[in-house]
Amino acid sequence: MSNAGVNGEVTFFNQQWLDFSGMSFEDLRDFGYHHMMHPEEIPEFLEGLKISAATGIPFEMEMRFRNIHGKYIWHLNIASPILDEQGQIRMWVGSTTDIQKLKEEEQRKGDFVSMLSHELKTPVTSIKGYVQLLLKLADKEEEELPPGKLKSSLFRIDKLVLQLTNLIYDMLDLTRIEADQVKIKLEPLDLNELITEVTDDLRFINPKHQINIDYQFHGVVNADSNKISQVLINFISNAIKYAPKSDVVDIRVFEAEAGMAAVSVRDYGIGIDEKEHHKVFERFYRVEEQSNKIFSGFGIGLFLAQSIISRHHGKITIDSEIGKGSVFTFTLPIVNSSVSKEEGN
Repeated sequence: MSNAGVNGEVTFFNQQWLDFSGMSFEDLRDFGYHHMMHPEEIPEFLEGLKISAATGIPFEMEMRFRNIHGKYIWHLNIASPILDEQGQIRMWVGSTTDIQKLKEEEQRKGDFVSMLSHELKTPVTSIKGYVQLLLKLADKEEEELPPGKLKSSLFRIDKLVLQLTNLIYDMLDLTRIEADQVKIKLEPLDLNELITEVTDDLRFINPKHQINIDYQFHGVVNADSNKISQVLINFISNAIKYAPKSDVVDIRVFEAEAGMAAVSVRDYGIGIDEKEHHKVFERFYRVEEQSNKIFSGFGIGLFLAQSIISRHHGKITIDSEIGKGSVFTFTLPIVNSSVSKEEGN
C-alpha cells in the first residue's frame, strides 16, 4: 500500500512493503520504487499511469517487483487517481498484491496442457497409422499377407489403446484427488493373489521382460483392490520404462513392521539422484536421464500412488541412486488392524 502526490512523489509506504523491499521509506520515496520493477515492465507501467492520469480511471497491471533477496515476485499493481470536486487529481493511492503462487499455478497448468497434448497425440497418431495399415491389408485380403503382420499390428493397437486409457484414468483420478472426492473401500484382500494377477497381465503386455516375485508374506491386508492394482501397475510400469537397458524387475512381498505388509519393486535402470527423491511424488514431475532425455508420461503416477497409499494409512519409500536402479516400496495394514471399513477422505 502506498500514497503519492500529484507529481508522483510518494508520501506513504506501509511496513509490509518496506519489509518486502528491504529499503527505507526515504530510499523508496526517491524513486527506489521504480528500481524494484522488472525492466521489461517499466515502459508499460509508465504508459498506463499516463492514461490513468488523463482519464481518471485506475490503472491495473500484473508486474514483477524485486524483493529483499533480489528475486522478482509477481504482483497485481493498482494505481488509483483520487480526484477533487473539479475532477483534478488530488493524490494517488497504490496497492500491490502478491500473486506469485497464482502465476506459478498458471504456468504449471500451461505446461500441463502442453504435455497433455503431446502425450495424448502420440498414441492416437500411432493408432491411426496402424488402422490405416490394416485397412490396406484388408484391401489385399485375397493376396497372401506377410506372416504375422495382421496379428502384430492388432497387438500394437491393443497396447496403444491401453496406454491411452491409462492416461485418461490418471487424469480422472487426479481431478478426483484435487476435489477431495476419492473413495477408498477397504476390504480383506489377498495381497499375493492380487500381485500375481497384475504381474500376469503386465507379462503379457511386456513379453520380453522377466518379472520375478519373492512371496515372503502370506496374509491378508485391508485394501481397495482396484486402487492397489493401480499402484502396482504404476510401480512395475515405471520399473520397465526407466530401465531401458534391463529386462528384469524384482518384486518382494514381506512384513515390514508390526501390523504392516510391504511390497517393493526393484528395477536396474537409470536411478534417481537422492536430492530428487522427494520431487518424484510431486504433480507433473518427470524423471530426466543424464543424457537430458525426458521420459514420456504426465508425471502424475507417483503423485496418485502416494495419495492412494496415504488413504490406506500406509506410506511409500524410495531407495535409489544414479546408475544403480531404484526400489519403490509401499506398505498396507494387515487385516484386523484398527483401520475403518471405508474411507472417504
